[in-house]
Amino acid sequence: MDVNNEKMYDLEDYLSYRKLLDESIGNSDQRKRLFFNDSVVHAAMVAESIIRIATQERTPIFMFCGEFSIFRDGFKNKIEKLKERIRPNDGAPDELMEKWKSFDPYTDLIEAMKNYFALEENDLKFELKVEKDISSIRNEDVWNVLIPYYDNKSLSIMLAERKSGLSHFLVSGKAYRKESSDLDKTAICCFDDDRTSQLLISNFKSIKANPVW
Repeated sequence: MDVNNEKMYDLEDYLSYRKLLDESIGNSDQRKRLFFNDSVVHAAMVAESIIRIATQERTPIFMFCGEFSIFRDGFKNKIEKLKERIRPNDGAPDELMEKWKSFDPYTDLIEAMKNYFALEENDLKFELKVEKDISSIRNEDVWNVLIPYYDNKSLSIMLAERKSGLSHFLVSGKAYRKESSDLDKTAICCFDDDRTSQLLISNFKSIKANPVW
């Protein structure tokens, strides 16, 4: 999905969404809040938040997706183009310019994943099931992050045998993101919904899959 074809969010919109996510994580009274996203950038921001929660609570991560796209070079390049579009005008306050410089959902996502795998005495798992061949990921930057954990079995990558009919989702503990449209990246998300999260984990385990490599 091309960032340039997304709804025309500006920097303030993304910063407001980031604040919403942080407030939901940090306030137990707001964790049950149901919220939505409708862009690939929002999808990455929510995924980063769920991985942060998984790190805090030491819970396994389950992800069912098409081709792991928000972690890959294509998305990193889209963020670079997006930042040029949402750059504040000359003369903007220094504080806003600093926020723009630090806005990088791709790097935030990768760093969150590194932190998850770096937990001391970590016996947690990141289980990934994909619908498409992602062998080309070996030639991308993220593979350098993943390979140590793939080799030691902290990360498993499985290829679904056939179309399951299930929507794509990411879930850990009581936090989840469930897509309603892969094309538009629209999704429903919550950071404290045990019933829905357990259902998604059950769905994940029901998807027949084979090791990728």
